[in-house]
Amino acid sequence: MSSAYSIDLAIHTEATGGRSGKKQPEHECYPLQIALVRGTLIPEGGPYTGFEPEALASFHEIKERDTIIFRVFDTRAISHKFGRSLRGVGPIELAFTDLQGRLKSKGPWRRDEGLSMIKFDENQLSLAFTSARGGMSLPCYHEYQERPDEIIVYTVDRPERESDSYLFSVIVAARIGEHPDPKQLETFYYKDDPEMVISPDGSPPGGDPTGSGDSA
Repeated sequence: MSSAYSIDLAIHTEATGGRSGKKQPEHECYPLQIALVRGTLIPEGGPYTGFEPEALASFHEIKERDTIIFRVFDTRAISHKFGRSLRGVGPIELAFTDLQGRLKSKGPWRRDEGLSMIKFDENQLSLAFTSARGGMSLPCYHEYQERPDEIIVYTVDRPERESDSYLFSVIVAARIGEHPDPKQLETFYYKDDPEMVISPDGSPPGGDPTGSGDSA
C-alpha cells in the first residue's frame, strides 16, 4: 500500500548558523532545516490542493509507488526576533548522489525542473518545526505547474538495483527584504545537510538491518 509524504523545508530569515549567506547557490548558503512528514493528500484521488500531516517520518521509509510533495515553511513565527521578511520562494534544486557522494543522473523519483512556488492561501500545519503540542500553523509555500491551487506530486520510481540508496540534498532560493517592492528584494540561498539518505526500496542503506535510516 502506498503512502503520501511531504518533504518539509524550513527557512528562517534571521538564522545564519555562522554562515554569511552569500548570494551564490553553492557557497556559504544559509542553513535549511528538512523533515519528512507522512499524511494524506486532499482531496483523495486528486488533483491535490492540500496536505493533512499525520506524523513525522523517516526518509528511510520512502518506497516504490509512494507519493511525495514539497512544502517550504517560513519559521520566523516560532522566534521572538523579526527582521527581514520572506517575500517569495524560487525553484527548488535537488541533487542525488550515491553514498560516496558521486552525482547520480537518476534519483528515486522523476522531477520537472524549474517549477514555480506559490504561497498557500492559509497557513499550513507543521509538525516538525515547532515544539507546540500537535504542531503549529505557519506560512507555507508549495510547488505548482499550471494551476496555482494544485500541488505537484511525485511518484517514487522502482530502484535502479537492489538496495539502491541515495544521498539527497536541497537548495532553495528565497527572496528576502524589508520592503514588498520586488526591486528591493535580494535572493539568498538555503541548503540542507547533504547527507540525508533516501532508500526507495524500503531497506536500510547497504542492506544493513541495523542502519539508522536518517543519515549516512
